[in-house]
Amino acid sequence: TTVLNRTMEKDLHTIGPFINDIPLLIELDCDGTGEKAVLRTEEIVMDAFRHQRFNYPMLQEEMLRQGSDIRLFDVIFNYQAEIEVLDGYQAQWYQNGVQVEPLQIHVDHRNDGSKLMVTYNYLAEKYSSRDIDRIHKHYMNVLKQIVADDQRPLASVSLMDQEETEQILSFSQGEKAPLPEKSIYSLFEEQHAGQIMEGGKYYSLDELRRDAEKIDAAVHGQKRVIGVICDRSYIELAAVYGIVRGGNAYLPIS
Repeated sequence: TTVLNRTMEKDLHTIGPFINDIPLLIELDCDGTGEKAVLRTEEIVMDAFRHQRFNYPMLQEEMLRQGSDIRLFDVIFNYQAEIEVLDGYQAQWYQNGVQVEPLQIHVDHRNDGSKLMVTYNYLAEKYSSRDIDRIHKHYMNVLKQIVADDQRPLASVSLMDQEETEQILSFSQGEKAPLPEKSIYSLFEEQHAGQIMEGGKYYSLDELRRDAEKIDAAVHGQKRVIGVICDRSYIELAAVYGIVRGGNAYLPIS
């Protein structure tokens, strides 16, 4: 059937479920309720099945053929319904070991329709286990608030619980510490020892300074806010350092 991704002729007689990643664009109305958001999402998802012949992996292949290595998304979110298993048989889920996106979030009914299981598959060089724990905590906070009151406006739904909110607010309390007389750049320039490690490769502070100087030379005299869009890496550090070095401000872009 269409919903089970069997629209392709070559797949009609193949055993097993097919899971296609379909790019979706969903604009949430912050003044709308959780119930309306769920119904609107369902409408968009069902409509997207009409376009699954040109799905996400095929889009990526087309982009690579055109000479682009840019990912469409950094995070993939999907929902998998329960699988009906014949008597005497068992169903087992396997990962194929291939993952392009830094983070994949799976919400599954799987073999027990009475429970939902949330699974996070992530690239260790992009996320830490602490990052995933925090993402999961925020996700659960949102779900609990919407389930408790599906007529609640989305704008009033908070990622943080009371404990985390109080922790954030506490950062602004107490005596104000005096600002250092030196700039961030000057403080960094005073460092004479240390290395930056990335993927098993080490960079010296001198290498960082040289790369930062190249970036500073490219934007020197601009005195403006400069966007930085790249993965968390040595290059990102050099870019930020080089921008600040010339008296500019940097804006990290996801």
